[in-house]
Amino acid sequence: MPKLKLVQLTPVIAYRSTSLPQPFHDDPADQIIVATGRQQNATILTKDEKILAYDHVQSIW
Repeated sequence: MPKLKLVQLTPVIAYRSTSLPQPFHDDPADQIIVATGRQQNATILTKDEKILAYDHVQSIW
């Protein structure tokens, strides 16, 4: 099982990036990253403090 997976931006992920559970900030790139993690049930590897503090997605650094 791969540890890293590249995922294409789909219409579902694009839509879900605009309807994340609040509060979350308004950076569209971060919204897409978080929506992708949620859609894939994946852990996001990041040092972004806002993503790390967001309770609705798994993230580590």
